[in-house]
Amino acid sequence: MLTTTNGIFFPGLIRLYLAENQIEKVEGLEILVNLKVLHLRSNKISSLEGFDSRCAKLGYLNLRNNEITKISELEKLNCLPALETLIILENPMTADREVEEESAYRHVVLAMLPNLTRIDKDPVLYKERKQAKEFRRQMLRNGTTFADLDLNIFNAG
Repeated sequence: MLTTTNGIFFPGLIRLYLAENQIEKVEGLEILVNLKVLHLRSNKISSLEGFDSRCAKLGYLNLRNNEITKISELEKLNCLPALETLIILENPMTADREVEEESAYRHVVLAMLPNLTRIDKDPVLYKERKQAKEFRRQMLRNGTTFADLDLNIFNAG
């Protein structure tokens, strides 16, 4: 069982499946410059430190069933310009959400990562993208950061 992503020295690697390990830390990915698909489902990841802009081709990232408690952690994925699909179901930040809350977290994720075309199982709709853009503008006007939303995004109602 792996506990880290460090030590994978295959720069030509395009797809990497590391699901169902004990990975707690994402590190050493900067060497994987051709990586397009990364499966980290069912690990123990709580922090998204370690993603690097040199992974410029990474377009699909599965983080389902990890230990990500803060939605602001996703902001660390901004360094991935090609990221279009992000799977984050079954993390503490998304667990047991009602329909309205699911919609709210999708808007927050889209406001952070506007290039996404798919979040979890569903494609990003034009309406969602528009709402996320407005949400981001409102945040900037109010001086709100994504870290401010960690505690109150789902406790507002």
